[in-house]
Amino acid sequence: MQSELTFYRDPANPLSGTTPSVPWKAAGNAFTASSINIYPSSRRLVSAKWYVVWTPMANGTYNGVRLAIKRDLLPENAATEQQIGYIGRNAGSTPMVDSVDITSDLNSLLDELASTGVSHYQLIMRTAGDSSSRIYRSTIDLVWGA
Repeated sequence: MQSELTFYRDPANPLSGTTPSVPWKAAGNAFTASSINIYPSSRRLVSAKWYVVWTPMANGTYNGVRLAIKRDLLPENAATEQQIGYIGRNAGSTPMVDSVDITSDLNSLLDELASTGVSHYQLIMRTAGDSSSRIYRSTIDLVWGA
């Protein structure tokens, strides 16, 4: 079975990444829109890939996008985030596709959720850099075993 977790998808209207004022900030204007809850599952993931289609707009310095897990569900506790994926570029003014395999990370998190009895964790996409990147798509493609 295949499914998708979508942070953002709109090829006509890109989401602006953050600028240098604050490192690792939620893209756009809303933190909650840059997050997805994951819940315990009895199925195992065969594959989990995080895809970002973006224009980094970096010019000799790095712009980045990261995916983090947050076990502490209080939004003000950003320090409790654990990075599970990072994509960075130091150049790029045209759209490009980058991906990170996060299968083992998500399977570990699903196991942890099942064993602890916690209702859910939060996956968060954040951006940082020296200029405002443009994000056209940020999704996690999941393939589940039987």
